[in-house]
Amino acid sequence: MLKNGQIKLIEKTNDQTDTLFASDKNGNVDKSKSVTVEKGIVGQLQYLRDGNTSDGYGSYHQAIKESTESTQNDMTNLFNFSANNTKVEFS
Repeated sequence: MLKNGQIKLIEKTNDQTDTLFASDKNGNVDKSKSVTVEKGIVGQLQYLRDGNTSDGYGSYHQAIKESTESTQNDMTNLFNFSANNTKVEFS
């Protein structure tokens, strides 16, 4: 995860989890700082709902498709990791 919040794929695996690593100010991977979450959660965050005029809502990132205690814990850990290792505001 870059300091601007962008996530770049380092290596594609068949693991049951995804691990995100922090980066330094130059964009180099810092493997001493990481978070591991259930595979697929990070990918679900990339989908942006463009909004429409019928409901009056603007664009926003859609929610996680299945919410379980495990995914809720993963999302909390991912949020905290992002907040502590980037220079952007997450809400």
